[in-house]
Amino acid sequence: MINQIEKAVNSLTIKQCEIIVNNTHDDFTSLLKGIEINQSEIVAFFKSNERGYADDEIAELDETTLLNSVIYWFASERIENK
Repeated sequence: MINQIEKAVNSLTIKQCEIIVNNTHDDFTSLLKGIEINQSEIVAFFKSNERGYADDEIAELDETTLLNSVIYWFASERIENK
């Protein structure tokens, strides 16, 4: 599922990724239509050493916020690697 989110974000233009990064309070989960959401996979994504989120930080976030955070993460990477 995380790979599908990454592919969805990578299909965006750099300008679209910049909009995501500059509008962190907006909901971009509409990009994920057709992707089955797996909560445990999202949690594992954020708990990985690279991202370093603590359990209590993750527990405070709802699913929409977590999904938007994944989208933001990949949009940021895409901009950095352009």
